[in-house]
Formats: sequence, C-alpha cells, structure tokens
Amino acid sequence: MYVEVESWLASGKSKKDFIAGKPYNMHKFEYWYRKYQAQKTTHESNNNDIFKEITYIPVDIPIDRTKVVLEIESPGGIKIRVFQ
Repeated sequence: MYVEVESWLASGKSKKDFIAGKPYNMHKFEYWYRKYQAQKTTHESNNNDIFKEITYIPVDIPIDRTKVVLEIESPGGIKIRVFQ
C-alpha cells in the first residue's frame, strides 16, 4: 500500500485521477495515506535528537557526598542532580 501512496506522491496527479482504474476505492486509498503519514511522522520523530548521550568520565578526587557532579535541567524546569 505504501508503494501506491509513494507512486501517487511522485505522480503529481490528484488522488481522484491517480486511483481511476485502480482495484481500490478512494476510501481505502485515504486510509493508506493516513497510515503512511502516521508512519512517516513517527519515523521523523524518532530521528530527531530528542535524547542526548552524556559521557561521564570520573576523576579520582576525595568523595564529598554533598557535591553535585552533574545537573541536568529540562526546558520544563525539571532538574536531575547526580551527587558524588
């Protein structure tokens, strides 16, 4: 079904003209197109850099349990603190 949607997108035709003579109707094609769009949106969201990798290299220093060694603050104001 996605091959048909991609063929339509590449054709430059209207949906009505594209499905003329095809063994499926407009409703089925609209369903395929919605599924295609949903998959594409999900795939694009997964490719965005939502998560960042953090590399932490410990250093040999005296342990101070009250010392913050890492603090991450989200745009929403949530803070994550890692103490040594």
